Amino acid sequence: MRNTILFIFGLFLLFSFLGYQFTIAIEATIAFVLIGIIGMAHGSIDHILAVEVLKIMPRKNMSLFVFAYVALVLIYLVFWFYFPLLSFFIFLLYSAYHFGQADTEDLSHNISSFTKKVLALNHGVAIISLLFIANHTSLLQIVSEWFSSDDLLISLIHKSTLIFTTTLVIETLFLIFLFTRKLISTNELANFLVQFVFIILIFYYLPTLLSFSLYFGLWHSLWVLKKEYHELGKLYVKTTFKGFLFKLLPFTLLSVVGFFTVLFLSNGDSYFSVLVLISVVALPHTILMDQIYNKQSNERENALIVK
Repeated sequence: MRNTILFIFGLFLLFSFLGYQFTIAIEATIAFVLIGIIGMAHGSIDHILAVEVLKIMPRKNMSLFVFAYVALVLIYLVFWFYFPLLSFFIFLLYSAYHFGQADTEDLSHNISSFTKKVLALNHGVAIISLLFIANHTSLLQIVSEWFSSDDLLISLIHKSTLIFTTTLVIETLFLIFLFTRKLISTNELANFLVQFVFIILIFYYLPTLLSFSLYFGLWHSLWVLKKEYHELGKLYVKTTFKGFLFKLLPFTLLSVVGFFTVLFLSNGDSYFSVLVLISVVALPHTILMDQIYNKQSNERENALIVK
């Protein structure tokens, strides 16, 4: 799957290098499909994963999990109202960890749980830094409006290149360590480096909305959906793609309706409102997916012990 996505990245980069100008309409359409549909869909069966895969509680109590899930969303929403800047930093932090966890999964099979988390967070911070670097000027203007020119946030944006360079050095040391200790193969290392280079290129050379849509919708969300499909396949041998889509549909439609409702009601603060909407929904999803990754890691370790 990821080779196909890299090919799509390459096509967009080629169009950009040939001088093609992506219109706002094209960017918005791609963003709607990749973020508004695929992005929302990849968290739409969290209740099923929690109850049937992680077995957090019996199936008959699934409504209780949904209640707790929604309660966490509402609590974070209230937190945004009273502490917007802190809420934004929390959003950046767990988003970095969540992105990094998915991107470095194939590199972390044979290392300790703590090291996995450090590697994931470091890589995710690099991704977020790329987003800041690519939008340095516009971000400064936006955060000045949103957070009244907060000095710490503005300083971080100014230092985004330094932050990216630092995380890149740390990641390089990680990769050297893993490779020299034979914890990752030459093929795994080569694949990861090629993938990372493509991600850097799309953030540097494509428009902001387009690059983030490609990364979040295709690279991240589609990959997580594949993982979710695989997890359900372990439980139900006859799991079909059609059946999987049917499970995704209810909460995906609800999310899309909520997305457009927020846009309609937000007046001139649509970007900020969408940011808050995404952040409050993403928090419980990130916590749940961390448990999924831990479960898969434990399964691999147990399989090695059995062998």
